[in-house]
Amino acid sequence: MSQVRWLIVIRRDNEGLYQMTRESFQGRAVVIFDRRFGERRTQQVPIEVERRQRPRRQPLSPQEQMLWNDAHYRMVYRPEGFDPSETERPAYQ
Repeated sequence: MSQVRWLIVIRRDNEGLYQMTRESFQGRAVVIFDRRFGERRTQQVPIEVERRQRPRRQPLSPQEQMLWNDAHYRMVYRPEGFDPSETERPAYQ
């Protein structure tokens, strides 16, 4: 079985797009809802040991931001593929 190399993240406020995209890309892309509600670290409390090796979120380019705002999705390509168990979660309720 070939690895899925595309991840499509759909804005949580667009369930219709999520359903349509899942059906259209079945087997060719992993499709998930954006699960983020905002930054998790909002307090400015010193942390004894920083466990994060690097920031996990990278800022969107202007083109990506425009696509996110206008089309409500983002596509991510990973040449080595995605393990669907890493990304698949139950649909946002």
